[in-house]
Amino acid sequence: MLFHRRHFVAASLGLGLLPVAAVAKPKNTERSAANTTDLIPDSESDQTASLQRLIDEAATRKLPLQLPAGRFLIRTLNLRPGSRIAGAAGATILAHTGNGAMLLADETDNLRLEALTIDGSSSALNAARSQGLITIRRSAAITLRDLTVRDSLINGIVLEQSGGRLNCCTISTVGQAAIFS
Repeated sequence: MLFHRRHFVAASLGLGLLPVAAVAKPKNTERSAANTTDLIPDSESDQTASLQRLIDEAATRKLPLQLPAGRFLIRTLNLRPGSRIAGAAGATILAHTGNGAMLLADETDNLRLEALTIDGSSSALNAARSQGLITIRRSAAITLRDLTVRDSLINGIVLEQSGGRLNCCTISTVGQAAIFS
């Protein structure tokens, strides 16, 4: 069989492009954890049960939970170790309906909350259970980023025996302290 220089060059070019094609299509290993169709943005009904189920499922599967834009009425949500919850910046609002804590994390390492508005709606908090809209206890490697925390009768964010990062957060209209630690 005769090899022509033209065939050799064409084959070399084709083989040289194979690794580029493989690199150009990386696998998406991190996807949203759950189908958020149970949530009804801007509904006047309480979304606590649906959102808690999504948080639990996402933490179990070790995947982030991406919330859609909209306002969601909630009571107490218990965050899990490894929970990663993100919203649409400036457009995902978790609004408190009262009766207890709002976001509660106890021994919840590797927690990440991002691009959410936490609206206390000036609702009463159960001071025995929570001193702030976001209360995090005994947790390491937490990240709170691009949060807006507003309208708390007590504190905005409470950190007890916890460590991590707090970046680019806006806290306004709180009765006591923006951040209590």
